[in-house]
Order: sequence, then structure tokens, then C-alpha cells
Amino acid sequence: MEGDWKRSWVLLIFSCLTVLTEGKELDVSSSLGVTQGVEIFALGCPGVLPNFDSVIWLLHEENVLVGAGVNYNNQKYRYHASTGELAIRNVDYTDSGIYRCIVTYGQGDNTIDLRREAQAVELRGNLIRGLLISGLALSLLVAACAVYKYRWREPKYMKYSEELQLVSGLDNLGMDVEHQRKYGRRKSSSASSNVGVEPPPTTSTAAVHITHI
Repeated sequence: MEGDWKRSWVLLIFSCLTVLTEGKELDVSSSLGVTQGVEIFALGCPGVLPNFDSVIWLLHEENVLVGAGVNYNNQKYRYHASTGELAIRNVDYTDSGIYRCIVTYGQGDNTIDLRREAQAVELRGNLIRGLLISGLALSLLVAACAVYKYRWREPKYMKYSEELQLVSGLDNLGMDVEHQRKYGRRKSSSASSNVGVEPPPTTSTAAVHITHI
């Protein structure tokens, strides 16, 4: 069981930036599988020429630069200035990740150091710009929602009110027509029933006074 665990693989990814004396840059990416449990593994920077001046390594998940002609040795990493290799001790899954190496030729050390610092500043600037852009986008979204609510939803309500008034008017008109039809029919029926019937005789009484001469 322990042997199977040690035979598992750990993926290490390298990114190599080669800086020439003319200022040209070459980006090379490669990956390598390493058996877990290896006591020490030497990591070589791809594309290193025999006449390299120095190699600078950016350690995995650490904001630490090692190399540039200075030997480095701790419990986990060791750097060989003569070969430019980075050795990793007791390889396990936590060592999986990206290791960046920078190769310089001639007088390029200071340029590389300044470029690395500029990248860190640019990352902070990009983060600030990203936050500002996100806030602006959120403000525009809120404004758009407000415009939609008060400009597009209100006319629909007014249109609905006009339609409701129109329907109410038609209902009232229908009630008037029905009322006229109903009561008009009753009056006409009463008038037609009285046609051809003689009115009853009226009796009038007059007092006659006789005077004797």
C-alpha cells in the first residue's frame, strides 16, 4: 500500500523566460511528472544555453526569488549556481504547481529584477482598476434598472388604466341601452293596449235655480 502511494505522480509545470543581450524574450512552457516520495529532484530550466549568466527561480506558491549566482539551501529547496538547477526535497502533492525560471545572458540581472518588481506593482494596479470597473458596472446596472422601472413600466400602467376606463364606459353605455330598451318597450306596450278603447262617460251635475215672479 505504501509502495503504491509512493509511485503516484506529481505534476510540475515550468515557465522559462530567456532574456538575451539584445533584449529579446522567449517564453517556453513545459510539464514534468515526478514520482511522489522522491527524496530530492533536480529541476532544470528549459532552454538554458551553455553561456548563461545566471538563472533566477520563482518558487512555487512563494513570493521568493532564488538564484542569480547565489547558492540557496533550506529544508525544501536547494539552488545550484553552477548549473542553474533547483532541487526539490521530499517531493509530494503539495509541490505540484508552476515554477518560473528566468535565464539571463550578459548584463541582464538588474533588468530582470526591475521587471519582476514592476510586475508586482502592475498586479496591484490591475486589482484596483478591476475593483473600480466592477463598481462602475454595478452603478450602471442599477441606473439601467431604475430607468426601466420608471420609464417603461409606468406607461404600461397608464395604458392599462385607459383600457379599464374604456371598458367601464362601454359597460355604462350598454347598461343605458339596455335600460332604454327595457323601459321603452313597457311604455310602448301600454300605449298600444289603450288603442280602440272608448273612454268612460263623464257625468256632470249642474244646479238649476227656478225663481217665481
